[in-house]
Amino acid sequence: MSVERERADEQAWFVPVGKDAEGVDILLPARVFVPPGPGPFPLAVVSHGSPANAAARKTMAPPEYRAGADWLVSRGFMVVMPLRRGYGPRGGAWAETYGPCSQPDFVGGGLATADDIQAVTRYFADLPTVQADRILLVGQSAGGWGSLAAASRSPAGVRAVINFAGGRGGYAGGRPNQSCAPEKLIDAAATFGRTSKIPTLWIYTKNDRFFDGSLTTRMAEAYRAAGGDAEFHLLDSFGEDGHRLFPTAEGRAFWQPHTDRFLDRVLTMGAKP
Repeated sequence: MSVERERADEQAWFVPVGKDAEGVDILLPARVFVPPGPGPFPLAVVSHGSPANAAARKTMAPPEYRAGADWLVSRGFMVVMPLRRGYGPRGGAWAETYGPCSQPDFVGGGLATADDIQAVTRYFADLPTVQADRILLVGQSAGGWGSLAAASRSPAGVRAVINFAGGRGGYAGGRPNQSCAPEKLIDAAATFGRTSKIPTLWIYTKNDRFFDGSLTTRMAEAYRAAGGDAEFHLLDSFGEDGHRLFPTAEGRAFWQPHTDRFLDRVLTMGAKP
């Protein structure tokens, strides 16, 4: 349900995604960007990352990836950027934990993220202004990982996934270029690839302080070897930390050529939405 108009092309929504243990509706706050015209529009659900610190999670608001939103709207997409459960001052319990760093469950953590991504997608797919068979999932960091997890379930209507710097367990112990159990992250990527039937685009950078290029290359190789469709790009270094490529306005010039070609290839016989 739309609650207010913030500016000409941005709306603030609360999206119903189920009920809590007491039977009260769970409403996720979201930024929604709507292209000009009556629609129906293809849909892009854009998912945020996950700070390791619980206090930081509680201060979050719906993501504001303006460069990404502008690009998607320019291609005709309605864009939804939800804040998942466990984030923000009224986010409730956080379900996306992967457990201890020594024995992480990266599959379970990713699927918990996917639960909210899919719930938001289902809600919008039922709206008359959305083309329910032309849905794109886009995610940053934990949101990219969760989007890959969602793809492993082959959700109805989802045509493609774009994963920016996706993964979990990076920056372990507050140290750059350190990851919790990297071999388990590679194995988890293979697990998702085994059941995914959806084309995916993976974009990482050489100076990502959360997931280094060697690790992300091996993740993509494992995903493909298991049967997943992954187009992988390891881009040159960006700024001080390439993990911030997608959230940063200056990063669009780096990633847009790859995302444009990918969408031209996978959506409706190569035609732009």
